[in-house]
Order: sequence, then structure tokens, then C-alpha cells
Amino acid sequence: MNAHGEELKLLAEVRVLDGYPKGKSIAGEYSFKTSVDLFNRQKMLPGTIDLYGGNERTTVESLAKTLSHEYGHHVTHYYSVKQDGFSITDKDRWRQSTYAKIRGLANDLRVNQLAEHRWELAEIAAEDYVQLFGSPTAKRVYTFPSRHDSLQQMKEIGPLRWDASMYNVVPQENLDLPLASEVPNLYQWYATHLGVRSQPDIPKKPELRIKEVIKHGDVGYQLHFVWSGENGQSNLTYTLVAYSDGDPIPEPIVTRQGTDILDGRYGTMVVRTASSILTYKDPTATGIRHFRVFAQNQAGYVTSSPILTVNMSHPNKVTITEPSVASNNAVNTLDVQVDENVYVAEVLKWADLLLRGIIVIMEALARILEEVFKFIS
Repeated sequence: MNAHGEELKLLAEVRVLDGYPKGKSIAGEYSFKTSVDLFNRQKMLPGTIDLYGGNERTTVESLAKTLSHEYGHHVTHYYSVKQDGFSITDKDRWRQSTYAKIRGLANDLRVNQLAEHRWELAEIAAEDYVQLFGSPTAKRVYTFPSRHDSLQQMKEIGPLRWDASMYNVVPQENLDLPLASEVPNLYQWYATHLGVRSQPDIPKKPELRIKEVIKHGDVGYQLHFVWSGENGQSNLTYTLVAYSDGDPIPEPIVTRQGTDILDGRYGTMVVRTASSILTYKDPTATGIRHFRVFAQNQAGYVTSSPILTVNMSHPNKVTITEPSVASNNAVNTLDVQVDENVYVAEVLKWADLLLRGIIVIMEALARILEEVFKFIS
């Protein structure tokens, strides 16, 4: 259940509607109005939540994260109006809102200025509510097996499917900002208004690093990530993700439980057996990629490692950044040793030459057969 307080009385209705009237990318919408008194203080009027795609999303689980997000709008608008006398969507006064100040965004020039959905203050606030007080169903874990492990076990690597509703892959839309659990006093602001007295059990921030980089000839590089966390804690789940600038959502690489070996591999993967060499390359393993690991406990609270940024064409240097409300987030740059898999590189080279030779022979045979058929006819 989504945590709620007195604001619930001003939620008029929740409607589940078929189709996507605002486009497939908009899964729900919250609307409300306010009245203004003689002192220019706003008073909130009943709000409405619309959930779209009801003909496709027919389970509670499929609607849960959208509902939590939209209810987060209701909560933050209600208590901002009550406390500050205006909504966080007030275009002239939002910087003076208590929420914006606590979130550290009152002087952030990116907020409400970049014409991007993820930089709208109201959207950031709704995502914060989901992380801190959203329902357990909205924050359930989706497991992504390691493609490297599957290849090692001679299993077929099938297509990978994920979307923005998967909380452990996308705990919040704006990944340039700290997660809600990492912002001092933000939980207390919500909890005070909602009447919640319990204290949050926030997971320890994981420390992500690249253990080794292996070059598989001309095929590409493999990055072997490891991270430290609360090892042995069965109630923790870690999800390693990758994304590039401009990606709408990250790509999951692997999900690990707290009792597992905390590692993951990305890029080119090569497995040698007695009779063959199996290769796989992540189709997105090109250009500049950002990597981070999210730690989530059973209560749904999430923390993030620092972000590791790597050029997949030259992965010998790693830039480490920590999301913040400042624009200069760089921490430092590390050099990483690249180990070349010489055996695999040579075998792949000769395999490529052999394949090219076979193709040439097949083409020659085809031409001979064509001439024979012409002669016969």
C-alpha cells in the first residue's frame, strides 16, 4: 500500500482507462486545481488520477508503479500547498518551496528550464515519493541473469526485455540526481506530513570498480565489474546497469543477491570448449557508456554506487562521478590495465580466414555449377 495521510481525503477518484490518449510514453496523469484567497495563498481542491492502457495492463502489478508515481504528485502538491501556500508547480515561486530547498534544487538551473520531463520539479518529487513511501508492489524486483554465466553454462542467450516500470532498473527517471534515500532530511519531510514515525533502513552504498578489462582480439573488450556491499545479506538485491547519454532508461546487465558473488561482465564474451568457441557481444557495447549498481533491500529503499564512465573503444581509463545537484560531478579518473586474450585473438583470426576461404570456394563452385547448367541447357 502507498503510504498516505490526510491528503487522501482530497483524492476524488482513480480511473483506469483503455488506450493511451496522450501517447504510449504517458502511462498515467494526475490533475488538480487550487483556489486562491485574499492573501494569495492557494488552497488545494480535489485531484484525480488517470491510469492509461487499462486494456493491456490488466493486473495490479502492471499498474502499481504508475499509481505510486501519480499518487506521489498528489502527496507533494497537497503538502506543499499546505505548508508553503503554493504548489511546487507555481512557475514564479517554486524555488521558494520547502521541497525544492530540501531536495537541493532551489538554485539548480537545470530544473524546470531544460524542457525535459525528468527535470520538472513535480516529476522529481513524484519519483521521490515512490522510492520512500511507494507500495511494495511498485518496487518489486525483476531478476536479470548474467549473459556471461549463461554462455559459460552453454545456455542460449535470449532477447532481453525491460522497461521503465522495473523499479530495480529505473528507481527514478532522472539519474543525474542523487536518489531520494541519499538526500538528507527528505524522508523526514515526507514522513512528518504523512504521520509516519518509523525510521528508514537504508542500504549501504555499494562501491563499484572494474576488476579487469580483457581484449578479445578485434572482436572487442570485456569489462569485469565487482562491487562491495553488505555481503551475506539475503535481503539485498544488486542490479548492475549501463546507459549512454540520452538513453531513456538504463540497460540491466545482471541482478545479484546479497549472498552471491557480487560481480558482472559486459561487452565481448568468449567461451572455449573442446570443439568450439562461443562468442557473444552486447549490441550496446559501443561508445561512451555509464555503469552503476543499485542496492535495494526488501523494504524497497535503494542506494547507488558512484557512476563509472568508460569509452568502450578505449576502456583503459575510467571516470568516476557522484550524482549531485551541481553540474561538475567528476570525482577522478583511473587507469585500467587491459589484458589481451592472445589465444582467443589468434583462434578468431584463423577462424575468420578459414570462413573467408570457405566462402570463396562456395562462390567458385556456384559459378561452375551455373556454367554446367548453361552447357546442359
